Amino acid sequence: MKLEVFLGILAVVFLVDSVAAQHPIDVQSTAARGDYYQAFLTYKKMPRRVMTTAATLAAARSAWALSLPDEAVAKFEQVLKDQSLDDVSRARVLLSRAIIEYQEERYQLAAIYAERMVQLLKDTPGPLRAQGWLVWAEALSRIGSLAAAETRFESAISEAAPKEIPEIAFLLGRCRFNLGKYQEAQDSFERVPVDHIRTPEALRFLAKISLQRGELEPAAFWLARGRDDHPDHFLDSWVDYVLLKAAISEGDLEKAKKLSETAFSNFPPSDSWLTLMQAAFEHFQWQKTGLALRE
Repeated sequence: MKLEVFLGILAVVFLVDSVAAQHPIDVQSTAARGDYYQAFLTYKKMPRRVMTTAATLAAARSAWALSLPDEAVAKFEQVLKDQSLDDVSRARVLLSRAIIEYQEERYQLAAIYAERMVQLLKDTPGPLRAQGWLVWAEALSRIGSLAAAETRFESAISEAAPKEIPEIAFLLGRCRFNLGKYQEAQDSFERVPVDHIRTPEALRFLAKISLQRGELEPAAFWLARGRDDHPDHFLDSWVDYVLLKAAISEGDLEKAKKLSETAFSNFPPSDSWLTLMQAAFEHFQWQKTGLALRE
């Protein structure tokens, strides 16, 4: 076979394989399998005339999964230009844009896209719109608009799927705590189940709320519960300090001594909370000893 004929056949075979590999459905199916690199590469090689909105959307999600936010944003914006998109599909794309902006710490833009998504679904409340409310609320929290964020969190939790409620309740509680609404914050934190990933943080916030009210005993209760149920999350010296102060308020010298000794064996002398513990315990011990001598 002549070289020219062989090269011609090879070129035809390559062209057929190339076109087959660059069909829009290949981008979607490859992305669906989780092979995001191949999906994105296939899309980049695809002739513009055969691109579809579905393939572009799959490429956008692939770029996002590959930590290529600028590429993802460009593709999502391309999808949004398709006037035939139904409201739910458009809302999902807007939500993706909002999340990307949030992840890139562009919180103002995140809030804008989330607001657009929520407004698009103004007549269809439910779990999807709840996600928009949530991103909007979190973005507002990041820029310090806590009062506005609180109302969006409340909207999110009212429309969310049951499995999403504990996470939103925690975020709402944190927002209310930062607003100084301690009772409302406590109500939110108490909606977090005992086996949720946010439970340790919720218990710590419940202790902080008690301290804000000057209630050492409830604060110690929450921290002791946290240390028993989630020991790895309550290893810091601040916990020991609060427990010591609670023991002192109860007048329990033996308990205070044990807490002090344990803390001194666990933390370096330079630890600031340990320094405060030492001062508090020595003062308490002196008071108790002096009282015992007088008796």
